[in-house]
Amino acid sequence: MKRPPADFAPMVALMPEHLNPLRELFVRLPLLNMSADGTLDLASSSPLLLLEVTEHAEDTVQALNLGLAAIGNLWALAAESIDDGTVPMGCVESLGWTIQMLADLSASLLILSVQCRQASERPAS
Repeated sequence: MKRPPADFAPMVALMPEHLNPLRELFVRLPLLNMSADGTLDLASSSPLLLLEVTEHAEDTVQALNLGLAAIGNLWALAAESIDDGTVPMGCVESLGWTIQMLADLSASLLILSVQCRQASERPAS
């Protein structure tokens, strides 16, 4: 069986355990202003808050992408155990759905980050 190289290493330093950008993001999201129709009103939100949301969203995306890459590497190495049934198919399916949701979260946070960055760079009216 051909295996990928076992030298996977993140290109950036891993995040210290005490930092949790997703938690920090969830603390700040409710502080953003909302419009009358219930959508985010980034233009009227605090520029400092927008910057914090942007940074925490980007840090979360980075952590999610590194984690997803690590899961993919481990999953590829576990292919033999999946094929022979050692790893139950229900676990494989659950992991697939988890990866799909984490990838969607990562994409959504990247969009939020770009929107916040754009709103914070607009000149005040």
